[in-house]
Amino acid sequence: MKVLLTFLVVVAAVEAAYQENACSSYEHSDYGCTGQCMDNGATACPGGNTISGLCPQQANHVKCCFTADSDTECTSYNHPTAGSVGHCIDTSSCPNGYYISGLCPTKAAGIKCCFDKPTGTCGSGGGVGTQPGPVPSDCMACICEVESNCNENIGCRWDVNSDSCGPFQIKNDYYSDAKLMSNNLGTDWVSCTTEQECAERTVQAYMSRYATSSRIGYTPGCEEFARIHNGGPNGTSTRQPMAIGARSPLVCDRCEEIML
Repeated sequence: MKVLLTFLVVVAAVEAAYQENACSSYEHSDYGCTGQCMDNGATACPGGNTISGLCPQQANHVKCCFTADSDTECTSYNHPTAGSVGHCIDTSSCPNGYYISGLCPTKAAGIKCCFDKPTGTCGSGGGVGTQPGPVPSDCMACICEVESNCNENIGCRWDVNSDSCGPFQIKNDYYSDAKLMSNNLGTDWVSCTTEQECAERTVQAYMSRYATSSRIGYTPGCEEFARIHNGGPNGTSTRQPMAIGARSPLVCDRCEEIML
């Protein structure tokens, strides 16, 4: 009987090894690599790229996992405004929150393609987020990026029945409202809004008037600032989706699901 039990154990071990080999010798046509039997959880199998049925001697949650390093899309992507190539890391560790989704397909859900964009820079417009006010610097950078690629030299252009000027594309009525909250906006709409720091002070003053918790009923975040900037004092009354990615490849941490 002991000999029989020993024989059965050996057979089971050989069978398990054979089944594991079925996974490790399987070359995935899409991922371009062979697999490894491991837990199907996202932390164990980066990206969750698994195939069932190739590890049948293992527990049900063990699958054949493929972890090909196909993240070269991120590491070879030269961001047009951040001025750097990316690297796949957790979004919580991404400096300034500048990342793009979809370029790290083999990694877990929280891993994005991150770009080391320095604080206070945005597109060709130079420093952003230097003026005090309710709008955080990263949110200010997002709005600036989407409106004009943060181009301080953009001047004025016709937009929805009147001119919009400067890197934040500010209209005359917007500027006039902001002046009611600040005496540091010069005397002329065009000359102020086409200069980066004065334009930024205009945005901060406008938000100090309209983007307040007492007015909208809750503490505003970047979505509220962006909606009011683009839609006026009642911009938060519409809840239609706004996707920043449609206008700019740059995704700021608090601006991912907003804008224009």
